[in-house]
Amino acid sequence: MQSKLIKKYDIPDSVRKQYAKYLSLELYTDKLVANSPNKGAITFFFKNFLRVEWTPASLVSQFAQVVFITPENANNFVNYNNINSAVDTNKLLFCSGMFSYTAANDYSKKLYMDIKRAMDEYKSNESFAGSGTTVQAALSPAEELKKFKELLDIGIISQKEFDAKKKQLLGL
Repeated sequence: MQSKLIKKYDIPDSVRKQYAKYLSLELYTDKLVANSPNKGAITFFFKNFLRVEWTPASLVSQFAQVVFITPENANNFVNYNNINSAVDTNKLLFCSGMFSYTAANDYSKKLYMDIKRAMDEYKSNESFAGSGTTVQAALSPAEELKKFKELLDIGIISQKEFDAKKKQLLGL
């Protein structure tokens, strides 16, 4: 499937205060590209994430967050510590200022819905086996098997899919 641009976003100053680091976003059919003046473009490939979640700003955390969920952060993606949130590379942060969360929440929720829709469409068009969408990073069979076990444990793949991949990796 060829990547196609869906929409461009210029993030307004009203939701980019403090640690919010991206100036613009480009949503494609298979990824989100976040443009930062300090770090350049950062690409969130949908194939590398389980799903995307949204957390509103509140008294506990002044940041509204769009979070890309991985097997590693699936159980603890809501992080209210602002310093940790600021450096988490799987989060897009939005802030409209202390005690005025409406702009950040409204903007980030709309963005989240657009990203979720694109990611869901991407995932529904990709089959798990043989699609070429899995990340191949020169992992040993044991490391690869561990990753597939994590996917099984969180319900992304079935026992049958796991067993088939295990046989393939172990050469059985």
